[in-house]
Amino acid sequence: MKKLLLKSMAVAMTLTLVLALTSCSDDSASSAKPKKKKKEVTYESIYNEYDKKMAELAPKKVEEFNKESEGVTDVNKLAEISTKKVGDIALINTQGAERMASLMQKKGDEYSTYEEWAMKLSDRYQEYSKQVTDAYMSKAQKVALK
Repeated sequence: MKKLLLKSMAVAMTLTLVLALTSCSDDSASSAKPKKKKKEVTYESIYNEYDKKMAELAPKKVEEFNKESEGVTDVNKLAEISTKKVGDIALINTQGAERMASLMQKKGDEYSTYEEWAMKLSDRYQEYSKQVTDAYMSKAQKVALK
């Protein structure tokens, strides 16, 4: 009888210890993992994202223009190539402005708030597209002088 009592107590103590350790490990595991905060979308964050995309894309488009325009002696063909490259940058600008417009509608912001940020992005687009336009002008002048 004493053996049965000791076995029962051992089983009970083991069970208690297992349950205690399990509950502790669950709590510590869940509290040890930091919860990811959802990054708030703002006009500025959209502006920064799309400005960066255009900044990375512009030099690539200049390089593509230079490569595609090698040996081209028709100014109209050069303009066509340039327009396509500028259009690729314009697409990024438009996507950014569309996201800003969606944010304006979602938040119920004034149009002037959207317009201010969209114009900032558009100004940056003008700067980036000018890189392609400058490459076109340089090439077109060389072609015209021949």
